Parts: sequence; C-alpha cells; structure tokens
Amino acid sequence: MSQNIDNFSLIFIKPPYDKLIEIQDKPPLISALQSLDTGFLLLAHGRYPHALANFATAIESAAKAQLQLKPDDKFNLAEALPDLNFRIPKERALPLKELKRFREKRNQITHYGYSSRDDEESVQLIFTVALPFIDAWIEHSMGFSLIDALQKDLAEKVRLAMELIKTQINNPITAVNAIRGVVKLIQYLTRESYMTWWEYEILDLDASKIGSGYELKSNMIIKYQQELYSDCATAVITCPICDAIESLVVKLDDEQLESNKQLVLLEARCVDCELILPANSKALLQRLCNQQLTNDLRDEILKEFGIK
Repeated sequence: MSQNIDNFSLIFIKPPYDKLIEIQDKPPLISALQSLDTGFLLLAHGRYPHALANFATAIESAAKAQLQLKPDDKFNLAEALPDLNFRIPKERALPLKELKRFREKRNQITHYGYSSRDDEESVQLIFTVALPFIDAWIEHSMGFSLIDALQKDLAEKVRLAMELIKTQINNPITAVNAIRGVVKLIQYLTRESYMTWWEYEILDLDASKIGSGYELKSNMIIKYQQELYSDCATAVITCPICDAIESLVVKLDDEQLESNKQLVLLEARCVDCELILPANSKALLQRLCNQQLTNDLRDEILKEFGIK
C-alpha cells in the first residue's frame, strides 16, 4: 500500500525535498533509510555489532529499490555486492575483499551473536565500508549524498570519523574513539526522548547557571589533571572530536614549554565524550588541536605556570 513520505519516521536523515516523491516510488528505499536511522541509534548506545547488521540491511534495501525487485524476489548480498560496486563510479568503488569482510562480519553477528571483542572491528567496517558504500550508491542511484542529508552537525561528525578511521594506520586512534563525536551528538539530539518533562526542565535550568552539571565537569577536569597528568603542565581546550568547550584536558611537553615557549601536546582526555588520545597518538592530537594553539593561549599557560 502506498504511503505518503511524511508518514515515515526518520530521525537523522533529511532527504532533499525534490527527491521525496522518487523515494516514495521505491518503497525498499524507505526501509534502507530507516535501517540507517536505527543503526545510528544503536551506535549511540554502544551496540556497535548490531549497528553493523543494520547498515548491511540498509545496503540490501537500497539495492533492491534500484534493481526494482519485488518482495518475493530472491536477493543474495554476496552476489549483489560486486555488481553494485561495479555500477558506482570507479573512484568511489571499494576493494572487493573489504566488502566481503563486511558481509562475513554481518553474517557472523547475525547467526552467532557478538561480544565486546567485536566492537572495534564493527565500528571500523561501518565507517570505512558500509557508510562510504551506501553513500556512493545513493548518490549514484538517487542523485544526492546520504551523508550530506544527515541533520544538523551529524554529517560533519560522520565525515571526520570516516577520515580518522580511514587513516588509522598512520593515526593511532581506535575506531571507537574516533566516533566519540558522532555518539555524543546523537545522544544529545535524542536526549529528550529518554526524559520526562520535569527531568528536562531541571536539566535545562541547571544548564542556565553554574549548577551541579558545571561542578561535576570541573571536578572531573581537576581529577584528570591531578591523577593522570600531575607530573606535567596541562591545558583545557575544546575537544576536536565532540566540540565540547573547555572539556579536553591535554598534557603538555614541559621541556618544549620551558625551553622553546611552544605548546606541544603529548596526550589528552575529554571529560564530555570520554575521548582518549594516548602518547602514541600525539601527532594526531597536535594536528586536531593546532588551530586552538594560539599565541594568547601560550602566553596564558606560560603565565599560569610561572615560565618567563
């Protein structure tokens, strides 16, 4: 039965208005978008392997829509993926071995369950295979970027996570850490659905002044400074992953600070999204935070630690 596009529930994806009728005429495509929506929700709840299964279902539905398959028509993802990959522009095509690894991981999760040991690989496959692939397929078949159609700042956070995980070999950051910004933003966008009206009123009131939330955050910053980085100078800046202001506690290189008056970051933790960037990722940390390392910040830190 045909339904109006407005009757379908989509939380994060806002397709271009001129594409809505075309989407309505390809019912499996609605299912694909809804599977993606649910996949993002599962990411926010830390159910990474289950989210991967949803992204695989979305790819299947998007393929069925374009191939105009009927509900009873047989569809084999193992056979379809190479064909779909061949149809999209060559520069967007993925290595077949990666598509196979993604499909086999989905089958393992679906038929045999999963544990926390599957988290890292699941996130890695979602952001290096599933999302790039379905974005390329939707753009090829429907004429719009699925990632660009994500609401508010989610597209920016997703693209950053994709880039960080794609270059993981050179940037030692875990996939789970790379999506902290995505997870936090989804949690923020859906927070009201988990609260009663009076809980939201209290939270809103607390945020309007220096209340308990501010105090808890301040206490956590002090804890990180005293317990984790007590042997070095520190600074508190905006987290480059989740954009939380004054939330990233960074450990500074004392020798560079004293001798060369330079802000060289060694490691960091965010009190908001719980991002952890250890010592082996200091080059990435420096790059991500470079725009914040201004002369004013340097002078402020030098003064705070009595360095002349």
